[in-house]
Amino acid sequence: MNKVFNLNLMQVIILSIFALLIFILNIPGTIALRNILAASLLMILITYWFQAKISIKPILSNKFFRGNLVLLLVITIYIFIHSIFIADEVSWSLSQFRTQWVYPMIYFMMGISLASMASIDKSFKVETLITLLFLSLFIHIIFIDVVVIYKERCVVNLYFKYIDFNDYCGVSLET
Repeated sequence: MNKVFNLNLMQVIILSIFALLIFILNIPGTIALRNILAASLLMILITYWFQAKISIKPILSNKFFRGNLVLLLVITIYIFIHSIFIADEVSWSLSQFRTQWVYPMIYFMMGISLASMASIDKSFKVETLITLLFLSLFIHIIFIDVVVIYKERCVVNLYFKYIDFNDYCGVSLET
């Protein structure tokens, strides 16, 4: 177990921000925190990438990955051109392009850099990254369950507060 988590401070910061980002990704009302964490993680990853002088050639040597990357680039250019020239409402279309396409592409770039750090640079083990991913997802699920149980308890208490038990379904409970 100690060999899996043998990390330096920069790697701990990267993995901590990644875990926190995965934890809050689907929680409503956390857009600002999500954007701050994503921007800081992206800046840290780019800084770490340049400091470690990691080569991108092993990633681009894979023909399947290179083909998918070109396909994503073509689709992105098409969606952008469509948003500007063909769409009826340009401002709405560009805002949807940003929220529905640009943000996921940023997350894609973060995922690729984390995966390349784990596989090419050997900055940390793949097992550490996968363990952290599933642990943050597990904690997220537990958090959502606790919130739902709390909200259901509040709704049930509110419901029972206004029920007249003496006249429930036309049956009197008094003797």
